[in-house]
Amino acid sequence: MFDSVSGMYLGDLVGTPTRIQGTIGRALAFGGVDDPDSQYVTVTSPVELDLGTHYTIAAWIRTSDAEQEGSIVTCIGNPELQVRLSMSELMGLAYAATDASWPMYDVHTPAAPIGDGVWHHIALSVDDAHLALYVDGFVASTEDLAGTLANEPVTGVACYVARGRDWEGNSPFGGDVDEVLIYRRALGDGEIGELAAIR
Repeated sequence: MFDSVSGMYLGDLVGTPTRIQGTIGRALAFGGVDDPDSQYVTVTSPVELDLGTHYTIAAWIRTSDAEQEGSIVTCIGNPELQVRLSMSELMGLAYAATDASWPMYDVHTPAAPIGDGVWHHIALSVDDAHLALYVDGFVASTEDLAGTLANEPVTGVACYVARGRDWEGNSPFGGDVDEVLIYRRALGDGEIGELAAIR
């Protein structure tokens, strides 16, 4: 994982995900719900991962199972955000965890060709007004933010790759993941396009 302000963080491997050839160097293959060995990567709460109100999560993924509900990257803090592959959709979610009603904002791409067994670049970009989901360098869906989520900085973040949609590990991701990047700013269209073009 890489934080754009303070540099690179090496996550801790849990279980035995397989090291494979990725888009750039080596990647990790995760077994998902069908693997008896719990497999994921964790980076837990360094101060530098306090994301504030503008942030971006990006990664390369490859899977042949678009029917799974596995979360690719989950960052849990206040509020919580994640990028999830769920029921043929790629979804970007943000929960206002400091609000008692836990309002949720989501962007999704039901037509995205993400379960075809080839590498795809995904990104979730958030500023204080919008949530945007990108697939292969292009905007796939956007959502306006309001209320608590728009004004609440994300703090105390622990991030997980392929662990699942929450810290208990529900719905782990099955597939390959490479080049997970976390930025403490909302990347623009051109910047995300450049990330998707690097292979």
